[in-house]
Amino acid sequence: MKKLKLLLATCALLLSTGQTWAQTDVTSTYLTNADFEGEYSSYAQPKSDRDIYQPTGWTVEYKDGDTNDLTSLNSSTTQWNNFSSRPKPTDGGNNTYWIRYRWGNKSKLTLSQKVTLPAGAYTLSADAFFNEIVHGLITK
Repeated sequence: MKKLKLLLATCALLLSTGQTWAQTDVTSTYLTNADFEGEYSSYAQPKSDRDIYQPTGWTVEYKDGDTNDLTSLNSSTTQWNNFSSRPKPTDGGNNTYWIRYRWGNKSKLTLSQKVTLPAGAYTLSADAFFNEIVHGLITK
């Protein structure tokens, strides 16, 4: 009986404070171009036929790259044919940020945004695909 009273008291306290536990998608409120569907530009060109693209709203950090590094977003970007057979996100959209890098031992490519969120609990999720060729085998 004591546990039931404690549970009821806790519920009453939560209701009286207006505390809610519903999840709200705040992606478009705090992130710019989260789905990469907006404008983009060429951030770097490791080689004349390769580009590192920077989607609007994102900061690109590209260090110790190799001339064979490249990224692609859609069929109008250079080297799209390197990624055309890869899976696409199931929720639609035209752009997918594909990266091919680390030909050298030290290459690093980072896309980031700085955001300030109100206090709370957040879940970060993204569609991701990793493909690595090891000794002639493709692992997924």
